[in-house]
Amino acid sequence: SEDVQDVVRGISTGVRRMRSLVSSLHQLSKLESISIEREVCDLPSVVAEGRSLAAIALEESKAAVVVDALPRVQGSSELLAQLFQNLFSNACKYAGDSPPRIRIWSEVNHERGVDLVYFEDRGVGIPLKSQERVFESFHRLHHSDDIEGTGIGLSICRRIVQAHDGKLYIDPDYADGVRFVIALPLSVSGGA
Repeated sequence: SEDVQDVVRGISTGVRRMRSLVSSLHQLSKLESISIEREVCDLPSVVAEGRSLAAIALEESKAAVVVDALPRVQGSSELLAQLFQNLFSNACKYAGDSPPRIRIWSEVNHERGVDLVYFEDRGVGIPLKSQERVFESFHRLHHSDDIEGTGIGLSICRRIVQAHDGKLYIDPDYADGVRFVIALPLSVSGGA
């Protein structure tokens, strides 16, 4: 009957969400005490891998992605690919009514001693008052019935960047969506 089908759909949705939550919690707990083995990573290749991991979401949302010149960095290509996979997925989820428009670019800030990698999209954006809170575990701007997710993705992103002795934050002056800033020390990234 229709009632039984509704119950089964509800159970199926709940199981899928629980499975995703457990997987995210496992990833987050592994990052708590991780010591990464650093290798030279070609950041364009790492971004391409993250893009490949998020390919279904990018294709379904008809995302346009522009990747400018990026440096080589010291770190874990696997973790950095996961960082970009999460950012690509979020850009697709929070695109609003238009297809996502994503741009990734970088610059060296010698004064601060960091390589800055920018991941910007033209989606719905994040209100200024929530820009720090979105990095907290389980903090969501939207209900999971509206936009699927666990509320852990950006926590994982921040932990990945911290494991590389860097910082991840949102540019508060960017008004056309959201711009994530990944700041890696020049001593780590080489400032290429």
